[in-house]
Amino acid sequence: MPSLYGQYAYCIASGRIPKALEYSQRCQSLAAHTGDRAARLIAHRAMGASLLEMGEFEAAKAQLEQILAIDRIEMDQALSVLYLADPHSSGLAYLALSLWALGYPDQAVAARQKAIKHALDANHANTSGIVGIYAGAQLSVLLGKMADVKNYVENLNAQLGSRVPLWAISCGQILSGWAIGCAERLEDGIALMKHGIHAAEQQVRFHSPHYHSLLAVLQARAGDMQGSLSAIRKATELIADTGEYLWQADVLRIEGELRLLFGASMEAEAILVQALELARKQRGRSFELRVAMSMARLWRDRGKRNEARELLAPIYDWFTEGFDTRDLKEAKALLEELT
Repeated sequence: MPSLYGQYAYCIASGRIPKALEYSQRCQSLAAHTGDRAARLIAHRAMGASLLEMGEFEAAKAQLEQILAIDRIEMDQALSVLYLADPHSSGLAYLALSLWALGYPDQAVAARQKAIKHALDANHANTSGIVGIYAGAQLSVLLGKMADVKNYVENLNAQLGSRVPLWAISCGQILSGWAIGCAERLEDGIALMKHGIHAAEQQVRFHSPHYHSLLAVLQARAGDMQGSLSAIRKATELIADTGEYLWQADVLRIEGELRLLFGASMEAEAILVQALELARKQRGRSFELRVAMSMARLWRDRGKRNEARELLAPIYDWFTEGFDTRDLKEAKALLEELT
């Protein structure tokens, strides 16, 4: 099992997501054959992360929730030595991202809080990095909580320092740069993001499409349209190369909005339609809401206010939680404008 899991971990970090899924499936076959509880725990952790990266959000959630049913926290903390991270804490971190994508922001935050608690108990550096970045700073980016992004990165730097530079420095710089750029310090944010992306990609390709797409947004705001299109093109190429479809709907949405800035309205609409169809296929309600808002604004500006409201209202009405997050606040304001 450690050998198979090591192959899974190498593949997912190096951007070979379909291959990582193959090794995850082999982990599950071995766990089923042996009947060993710890082996099943590890297999669910590997499968959950692989499925999340492929954009299979519901299947990922089902796998990761199995960890909660079979974990024995005190007994299993020693597994972090063999398997690079505490399976309970890191599994909860990926569950948090899955829940957000599926449209459950509050449940994602609850999973994050549990992940952080267990990571503190595990006292394992790589585990702290995974939880601090994915469940902490990256989830905060998705929730639109920029102050929280800064706090998570600062805490991680204080906790890890230079011991695990991938998390505390590289990924931390990327997400801090985004938060700084959103605070209108565009050039500082762009420079920090570029530095972090370069440093991170010397080690892994994990979540690189997301990072390049965020960089594209800041570059567009700074007026660097060529740099922005280059960044979003890089994000698209990475998705095709790695099979990391987790971010594809959002990358398409951002590309559509960039095309609008260039005045290519019809081309932008076609891209947004593609993004909307993909988000619905993946059942990624949070991504669907974002695309629906982009499309609604486009139709509003064309005078198609009724069509815009008819598109956005059903997806907004589907949500039952997370109304203090940026996306849902913006959706509500847009719907009121369209009334």
